[in-house]
Amino acid sequence: AKGRAAAAAHVKAMTPEQLAAPGPERMRSFAPTNADLIAMLNSHVNMHLGQFQVTRRKLNKPILF
Repeated sequence: AKGRAAAAAHVKAMTPEQLAAPGPERMRSFAPTNADLIAMLNSHVNMHLGQFQVTRRKLNKPILF
């Protein structure tokens, strides 16, 4: 929760120019700007949640969500 709050505060403090600036060089193929990189973060977290679901089902754990 602390990490998410800090990240949200950082993003809220960014100027439009900072958001429109090129993203990190190694990530520009899928996140050309800082705004694209920020937008991608939630989908990345969801991808990992999906991986946990597969693992839980393989371990015969109950479906939680």
